[in-house]
Amino acid sequence: MRDLAEYIDEALSDQKVCPLIIEDIQTDPIISKEYYVQKTVKQLLKTRFVKPCPAKKLFEVIQTKISNSIS
Repeated sequence: MRDLAEYIDEALSDQKVCPLIIEDIQTDPIISKEYYVQKTVKQLLKTRFVKPCPAKKLFEVIQTKISNSIS
């Protein structure tokens, strides 16, 4: 499996390797299954562990404290 994790993370930019990985995914059932498992797990982790932005009131309190400590 040529750099499958890096390909899923979109961290691979080698134009020679990417087509080979795509071909492996399309032709090899084992690599195809591993690709879909890894991609699904990474997507689930991204959606479940997203850090939401702080509430507007909390953001204002933090911003005020930072401003006060700077001046």
